[in-house]
Amino acid sequence: APASGGPLTASLDPLEIMRANLCLGCHVLDGEGVATGPPFDGMGDRIDADRIRRSILDPATEAAEGYEQLLGQMPPTVVDMLSARQLEVLVQFLAGQGG
Repeated sequence: APASGGPLTASLDPLEIMRANLCLGCHVLDGEGVATGPPFDGMGDRIDADRIRRSILDPATEAAEGYEQLLGQMPPTVVDMLSARQLEVLVQFLAGQGG
């Protein structure tokens, strides 16, 4: 991680942001990643952009249905590794993941 604690990548590509921040170490998108946490596939069909944003900003607040046992497992520092623009890019990308 950068010494400043800032973004791990300058990219605004959602896949690059997820890979740089190791999101796919616990979530699956299009067959890539590890199925520990809720899948990113179809996320927009399950929850809205506001809840996605809240889940990234404060991951210990609420868990996706069926993943309650993992509440608090997502690193709380994820938001510190994203710029505000990257956060919104991810939120909109994930909200657009529908079945």
